[in-house]
Amino acid sequence: MMVPMGEGFDEPWHFSYIQQIAQQRQLPRGHSGKISKEVDFFIHRHPIAWGLHESHPNLISYDEYWSVRNSEQGDRLLQSLRFSGEFVDSDSEMSTQYEGHQPPLYYFISAPVFAISARLFSFMDTFLVLRLFSVVLSSFVVAPALFLAYTIFRDNTAASKVGALLVLFPGIYPSVARVSNDALVVPLACGALLFLVLFLQKQEGTFGVRHIKLIKQVPDPFLGLCAFVVAGLWTKAFFISIVAGILLVMAIYRQFKPAAILMLVSVLGCPWYVYNFFQTGSFTGLPETIATNASVLASTRLFSVLDWRNVFSVVTGSHIWIGNWSFISVRSWMYRVVLWLFVLGILGLLRHGRRSLRPVLPLIVVYITFGAGLAYYAIHVFQATGLSVAQGWYLSSFVPVEALLFVAGCRSWFAQRWRPAVIFAQIVLTLLLVYSAAFVEMPYYAGMTAHKPDGHLAAYVPHLGDFGIISARPLRFYPHVPTFFPWILLLGVIGFALDSVARRNGDPSRKPRP
Repeated sequence: MMVPMGEGFDEPWHFSYIQQIAQQRQLPRGHSGKISKEVDFFIHRHPIAWGLHESHPNLISYDEYWSVRNSEQGDRLLQSLRFSGEFVDSDSEMSTQYEGHQPPLYYFISAPVFAISARLFSFMDTFLVLRLFSVVLSSFVVAPALFLAYTIFRDNTAASKVGALLVLFPGIYPSVARVSNDALVVPLACGALLFLVLFLQKQEGTFGVRHIKLIKQVPDPFLGLCAFVVAGLWTKAFFISIVAGILLVMAIYRQFKPAAILMLVSVLGCPWYVYNFFQTGSFTGLPETIATNASVLASTRLFSVLDWRNVFSVVTGSHIWIGNWSFISVRSWMYRVVLWLFVLGILGLLRHGRRSLRPVLPLIVVYITFGAGLAYYAIHVFQATGLSVAQGWYLSSFVPVEALLFVAGCRSWFAQRWRPAVIFAQIVLTLLLVYSAAFVEMPYYAGMTAHKPDGHLAAYVPHLGDFGIISARPLRFYPHVPTFFPWILLLGVIGFALDSVARRNGDPSRKPRP
């Protein structure tokens, strides 16, 4: 609620995708589609993310919006904006629907919610409803994350710590707290990995007596794995790398027949990519891939040309940070603290060699395979822009895996005394989450800070009287929401963090209750 509508990456274009399905009952055709006139009106009247403003200076930024002092008229126009009931193409310079290549499952699921909301509410209220619906979808990642951790550790305390790290990790929210298919792909990826581990453990017979009860709740883990794989392929093209990693894991574990069956089942997720190929000349339809139109061989030859150190820096920074499409950042040392804390924790897996790595090997293999896919994407970005960068928010699907590997590393480092290390990580993540939200993001969106001539955001100096304005301005389109409500929610996050730090589950073998 405190992140303004449209501040999420490409959020207006994802929103318009849903609108087109709901109102026209058809998909955007490749990159030839247009966004709706309502969304185009919103983009030109509402303050826009700094990242988009740099590309289109004619669009008003938050800095200009609050300094010009004529925002009330624009607010009244947006407040009264409603949907006409028909999808009408816009014709401005921002009208191209560049998200039309995205697989449609998330948009089909969201379309009924849009159809009902658009009839009952205004444009801004419908936008908020769709964002809240996306948050609900993404929250389904918590249950499979807990069960995945329990399946590997067979320890309820360790599983609960993985869940807490997942919830407190700031970098997951820019991906899932917006209208976007990432909200669906995050739980689907975690669910696929859960069923993969369940399947492998069932095949190898490595689960204990108490663990059998959990296995029995899933009639056939392989069927669940197939279902999540197909759903993931119909949600986001980056799921192809996850499927490749899963197939590699099954080959390593000599599960060749199930791997062949899974490959055949994956064909059910291919029609969209064939459709993309005929529409755009690329199976994924990614704009960078279309712009380069290079073969796989030509792309891989550029591997040695890229500045991989910068790619790693950008990926890790944009994975941890919480700055949305305005690319708001905190001090660089804060990112480094979180990064090296997790690196040192995960390095603990090497302490006992094969014994430490074996339980989490499937997750590591899939993670590395996905990283290879992200590196290949970075090559396409370099071909299209000349920049050695890749977006770290694509790693949001692996935050549960990262949390699990960190806990596993701490258990390997410190044996029975692993909890203090994980608790320290929880405290660090909580401090970063609260600081970035209350003292960096919200003041910027409320006009308390602005960009300096060098492009960096000016530091915010807190004043007691500002806190009412900081929450009131982002909520100006929702007068029914009390201005103190965001602060109550933030205190709730802090309370959850304190409770998860203090809580210690007595029975390590008891199954977690998500």
